[in-house]
Amino acid sequence: MDAQLEKLNLFGGDDSKPNSTIKRSIPINEMTFEEKKAKVAKFNLTSDTFFCIIMNGIQECQEFIDVILGDGFKVISVTVQKSVRNLDKHSIIMDVLALTSEGKRVNIEMQMADNDDHVKRVRYYQACSDANELPKGSKYNEISDYYSIYITNNDFIGLGDARYDVNRMIVGKYTGKVESLPNGTYEVYINLENKEKTDGMFKDLLDFIVNSDPNKYRNEFNSLANKVRFYKENQEGVDYMCSILKEERAEGRAEGRAEERENGIVNSFKIAYKYSSSVERSISDISLQYNISTDKVIEILKKHGVL
Repeated sequence: MDAQLEKLNLFGGDDSKPNSTIKRSIPINEMTFEEKKAKVAKFNLTSDTFFCIIMNGIQECQEFIDVILGDGFKVISVTVQKSVRNLDKHSIIMDVLALTSEGKRVNIEMQMADNDDHVKRVRYYQACSDANELPKGSKYNEISDYYSIYITNNDFIGLGDARYDVNRMIVGKYTGKVESLPNGTYEVYINLENKEKTDGMFKDLLDFIVNSDPNKYRNEFNSLANKVRFYKENQEGVDYMCSILKEERAEGRAEGRAEERENGIVNSFKIAYKYSSSVERSISDISLQYNISTDKVIEILKKHGVL
């Protein structure tokens, strides 16, 4: 462990200063209906929570898919926040998973953050879905087609377009011949950065995603617009969205407490190491102090760049 000392970042930064700029807001349960409406009005479909609420319906999902994939996709079931668990590997939660009458799977992801590899994320989601699709003893030709619609804010591909369709091709090494080689996996990457370069219903859909105005596109996207209107203007819908906001705030506070505890562990380790000069002994002391395993201490220290 002492060989790791050169990598230690023991005294960088100051995590002890409190945030003195916190702005107090009116508790949701004390708001008037109009105040609640104003708060909920800020939601749009780029919000993962709001997107899943609105897309949790066959007609809403059908309208969305029709614009992007065209005809031939009759949606018969929709699951939002679809969890695919792997016992000893990374699990996933799909935003929207639609199943068509022909057995095709359509995964729609709204991913606004740019903190990961989008393409490899799509690859892993498809792999996890496939692994849970084929029963034991089945033939590979029985696996259903998988469509990924992946929506981001930025054009991470960088070619200046709003939509990219991946076409699987093969190239003969000695002949130079190029042929399509479909394997039942289809990827569509859409970004909102270049939405003004589009036209027609596709442009309308991207605008609806960003603005989510239930009155602007009621004719083009009747089911989607009606669902948005319910949650933005109806008393029951507005109250439900406010309850979601309240839950998210509570979860945020819980995450904040967990982060505060981790910062305490990091600072305690720095102090312990300062006086003992032994990584192993300091980790052991912190393990006893916080009643957690030494492996957990090491995990937290690595997460914060100390080890």
